Amino acid sequence: MSSTGVTLRQARIARAERARAERRFNDVRKLANSLMFEVHDSIQELPGATAARKLIIQRAQEYLDGLAQESQSDPALLRELAAAYGRLASVQGHPRDANLGDTPKALQNTHKAVELLEAALSLNPSNRGIRREIAESKTNLSYIQASLGDQNGSKRSLDEAVRSLEELVASNPEDLVVESDLGEAYSGIGFHFNDKNDFAQGLTYHQKALAIYQRIAKADPRNEQYQTQLSFSHKRVASVLIVQNQLPVALEHEQAALAIDETLLARHPENVRTRFNITFAYGDTGFILRRQGDLDGALSYYRKALAIRAALVAADPHDTRARNGLSTTYLKIGGILEEKADTQGALDSYKRALALIETLSQADPTNESHRVELADTQVAIADLYANMAFKSHLPSTELEDCREAANWFRRGLPYYLQRKAQDKQGYDEDRALVEGVQNREKCAQTIARLDHTAVPSPQ
Repeated sequence: MSSTGVTLRQARIARAERARAERRFNDVRKLANSLMFEVHDSIQELPGATAARKLIIQRAQEYLDGLAQESQSDPALLRELAAAYGRLASVQGHPRDANLGDTPKALQNTHKAVELLEAALSLNPSNRGIRREIAESKTNLSYIQASLGDQNGSKRSLDEAVRSLEELVASNPEDLVVESDLGEAYSGIGFHFNDKNDFAQGLTYHQKALAIYQRIAKADPRNEQYQTQLSFSHKRVASVLIVQNQLPVALEHEQAALAIDETLLARHPENVRTRFNITFAYGDTGFILRRQGDLDGALSYYRKALAIRAALVAADPHDTRARNGLSTTYLKIGGILEEKADTQGALDSYKRALALIETLSQADPTNESHRVELADTQVAIADLYANMAFKSHLPSTELEDCREAANWFRRGLPYYLQRKAQDKQGYDEDRALVEGVQNREKCAQTIARLDHTAVPSPQ
């Protein structure tokens, strides 16, 4: 064979190998995207799907990771890989999604998603879609940072997201998807001000978000995601109005949210997200009724929330969001039962809350939200025992209950005091701390008065 023939044959072989490699590349890419967008999304809202979702997204990420090594200059591939990391982070530990309670991993993978999207933007600087995805990822990042107690980092991420989204909205006011993302970022800033006890500013941002969702839900009434966001925005406005003691107006917002949630639940009665979403309206309505003195009405709404959340936990024991929600509901029900003088019922409910939140906090010790709720529950139990002691007419029972209260105060109050020293104390925590410290001191005096078995200190 001539040298020309050999050269031509080698060229044909090289072309065939490149074609095979390209087909393999595209086949793997197609498989990864099928796993991430078709298979995952088809099970996402099914009961018990949390662990399976993680496995599916992990496999998609592994495939895309391998492809990215071969093609770092493909913006579309970088976006796909970023989407995989973002979805994996969501199922690992995003507080607003059914998740497995691994907040540090969620933080790490969300940072990775942002880095990949920024690399994609550097290759295509004028692409609006990539800019929107970066802002969306930074908003998600902010929620995870807040769960870990990094309020400054959370605020920085939100500010960056808002700046970018406001620019995108200004350049195309008809882009409803970008407006939706901006509303979510405004809500995040509203939460940040609420956490700083600046409820006037918090209300301003939640109302800005509400105005956006009212507009886009009207522009595209069939979009159920916009309806869901509108419902949550009503709840967020209501939460600030409750603190400001504007209870009738807050109840109007909750009723508006509940009407949306009931419509969506009637359409999708088995959808996990839709079922979980309505429990917030039930709980918030119960909270308002309790503040208005209607304890029986409040209890009925909390028990509606309890029934759904307990069923979701039973169906998916891996779902940290559902277990955390169930813990919170037990805690609230315990408070109402205590007000109704059902001491044993209150204690049982508090202990159920405690068992759930202790497990979550131990599994994810860096999650500050879990640690705060654990302290809330411990102090609630302590206050219950203290109040039992103060109402007792038997010195032996009074002493026993105060000792029990002191034990629980030792568990919960130090964390409250630590957060206060760090200027992290929220509105409800501050009230609980004041009451807890007062009850602790009264119990200490009671123990000193009644404990005749204590050995006197040497003179």
